[in-house]
Amino acid sequence: MIAALVLVVVAVAAGAVWIGWGSNVWARPRQAAALADYRNGCTDRTIGEAADGEVVGSLSIDSLGVEVPIRKGVGGQSLRGGVGWYPASAEPGRTGNFAVAGYRAGYGRPFAGLLSLDVGDEIVVQVCRASHTYVVDVAPRDLTVQSDDDWVLDAVPGHPEQLPSRAVMTLTANQDLLPTGDRSVGFAHLEE
Repeated sequence: MIAALVLVVVAVAAGAVWIGWGSNVWARPRQAAALADYRNGCTDRTIGEAADGEVVGSLSIDSLGVEVPIRKGVGGQSLRGGVGWYPASAEPGRTGNFAVAGYRAGYGRPFAGLLSLDVGDEIVVQVCRASHTYVVDVAPRDLTVQSDDDWVLDAVPGHPEQLPSRAVMTLTANQDLLPTGDRSVGFAHLEE
């Protein structure tokens, strides 16, 4: 009984060390190399043509000191390698909702400071030779939804029946550092 308890404590501690430190040490150089490779080999094809997990652009938030690759998809491979783009959402700079997700803890922590974003902060999305600047309208600390609340991914968030008339961006991340169903959500609009 005591041996099993010790084993559980050791396993939990090892997992916490991996998420809190090891996965970041592992992910950051890989993300930097992926960004460099993307920039060196960038083509003008649409990001929708990319394979799942492939780098399709970069996301920079100067106020948070963040620059990470954007990967197609929101599965583990994509999220471990930067931030993930929901491929059913709009492409960057296009009319509709360009939606991304990222981790606040572990795997490079691309959205570690997401709850510090303020209304008016800028997010720059680079896709090959095109740059798109989004301005935060709703700070992620001000909106929490459950993981299955998919209305935030609508072309016009919260209005599934409306056709989009402008380009917006949705950022999603786990609300808590421990696994829960809460998600922080921020909204931004494309600066004209």
